[in-house]
Amino acid sequence: GTLRPSDSAHRRCTQLDGLWAFIADHKDDGHASGFCSGLPESGRTPIAVPASWNEQLPELDSFLGPAWYERTVWAPLGLTPRQRVCLRFGSVNYSCEVYFNGERAGAHEGGHLPFEV
Repeated sequence: GTLRPSDSAHRRCTQLDGLWAFIADHKDDGHASGFCSGLPESGRTPIAVPASWNEQLPELDSFLGPAWYERTVWAPLGLTPRQRVCLRFGSVNYSCEVYFNGERAGAHEGGHLPFEV
């Protein structure tokens, strides 16, 4: 199996599994539409993570284009400016860009491999 981070005296892990907001970007205009700063209320669909949109949404069974996910995340209590927050993804479908509070936090290319930003 894959080694996963675990809680320790120096690290606190929070699972982000669950329902996320999702929009399939059929026109590939999500950047121009400002999706990196937040998804619009209209058009978003709740979707389970981890899982593939192709399996959850029948209308997207064969859709391979870009899509956007959004989730509210709260910083741990007691987090100091010297401490860092790391987002760890177990898998994405080939490539992704990660935005946090509208700022690009990182990117990854290489399907179905874990990575951190």
